[in-house]
Amino acid sequence: MYTGEFGTCGQGQGCSKDLKQKASGTSFAIGWEGEKIAFDVGTTPQGFAVKNWTGGISYKNKIGPVGYRPTVSRRPLSNSLLSFAGARDPRTGKVWGGVVATGVALSLSWDEGKENGVWADLSADKLTGKNVKSNKRIRLMGGYYRRLINQLNEVLSVGVNLMQWHYQRGLGDYHFGQ
Repeated sequence: MYTGEFGTCGQGQGCSKDLKQKASGTSFAIGWEGEKIAFDVGTTPQGFAVKNWTGGISYKNKIGPVGYRPTVSRRPLSNSLLSFAGARDPRTGKVWGGVVATGVALSLSWDEGKENGVWADLSADKLTGKNVKSNKRIRLMGGYYRRLINQLNEVLSVGVNLMQWHYQRGLGDYHFGQ
């Protein structure tokens, strides 16, 4: 009997069935990217325990040498089967997971196509899913890179990146509801 921390298995009662889960399916999406505007709309794969619509729209432009891109989007979290596809609790049969991040972002860049470049991204998202607590995420990321090789069909760059992510709640476990 499995008594680990997955779903409700570790909450005083163990589980003996449906311990191995997998997901497969086909997703549908359409998008377009122009010189300044890009958009897409689609779904997470049909066949997943939790299905979501996804998409986003962004606008890119420059002020002098600084590029900027504001974005509004709804994207799936794909870091685990539970967060991406959803899962079925082995003990109760209830489905949970399938988390999406809905929010806004602002990306900035300074790159004149020469040796050096700098980028930054600030985003704020609300994280929601089926039978999970809602959460909020703020990300601040940035970096510097230097092109060692900068030819027409060949680029080699090295750099350093910094990231600070903050969540309202620590909901990274595999308990039912997280």
